[in-house]
Amino acid sequence: MSILMLAMACVEPGATELSDWSEGYEEEVEVEDPEFFQLIAPDDLGYPIRLGEVGTGEPCQITVGETPADYQEIDCRLDISELDLYGAGMAYDVYVPLAACEYLVYRHPQFEAWEVGVGPTQVSYSVSPDGVIFDEVNSTQGVPYCEYDYGWLYADGPNCCTGSYQIEVTYVDDAGNPLEVSTTPPLGWGGKPADCYNGAAFDSPSATFNEAGWPLGTIVGLYGGTFSERHEWDELSDEYYSNMVLASYFDPADHDGLAPEGMMADYSVQKHTYLCYDNAEELLAQITLDVREWNEFDEFTSEGDPDTTGTEPVTGEPLDDRDDWATGTPGTGTWIEWAL
Repeated sequence: MSILMLAMACVEPGATELSDWSEGYEEEVEVEDPEFFQLIAPDDLGYPIRLGEVGTGEPCQITVGETPADYQEIDCRLDISELDLYGAGMAYDVYVPLAACEYLVYRHPQFEAWEVGVGPTQVSYSVSPDGVIFDEVNSTQGVPYCEYDYGWLYADGPNCCTGSYQIEVTYVDDAGNPLEVSTTPPLGWGGKPADCYNGAAFDSPSATFNEAGWPLGTIVGLYGGTFSERHEWDELSDEYYSNMVLASYFDPADHDGLAPEGMMADYSVQKHTYLCYDNAEELLAQITLDVREWNEFDEFTSEGDPDTTGTEPVTGEPLDDRDDWATGTPGTGTWIEWAL
């Protein structure tokens, strides 16, 4: 995947999607094998996490070859208990060895929380001599209506309606016969898709955004040097109800064999993605990462079932205290909306 493709994954055509790295990225992280391009579980967080290759649990690390012909990739997962994720957030370390990458490009997951859609192209209604509005189509008392503008349902609901429309107004006499028909020029529905998305890309403390409101990916010029940095997110408990903002893992079996609707949207990014490029933007290596939360600590420590159900013996509260994708948007055709 080119840097341009990575950039355009979540923005409107023509937008700039990559932000430059800033001074101070060279913070030291603990690295046991400094020859690998890798993601590392820190041991100083105060709560336990696991970070390893999906399917094997082996360290999330690969060797970067000298040419694109030596390309390697690895798919990794971060496991964390649900209250640790909700109450403390999460963190992991990123390390690029000496003389491995000329550029590191990375971005974080984002998803469609509110369904974005194209509104109707025609709005029409009739007006009687005494000002009564009737025969409305895509209109409510003369105000254009789009089902994707959630401000109609909630005081703070986002406008996710895109596209344009024209208003046709028919003025009639007392007998209902048309007297005059007026048509407006094309008007925009005014929706801003970025307002309808969320995820780790939006919630990162270091996030930067373009004019359309989309979080920017990051390009770091290494020029053969090393890269060592902690990527971290604050607790979710001060703003959200669920863990879905950071818990990017999903099982297709919970969604009719597909991804959740919000993860399949036009501008969605399903995983944390770290790309190692040479000088000519040829891809040398790639690491992807998703985050899975666990409902019970005993299951987490024994690497058992992350999605246990039932109730706690003392409180009677559900074992699954915080929604992930399995419970937050089950099946297909469901969006998170206010359930975040």
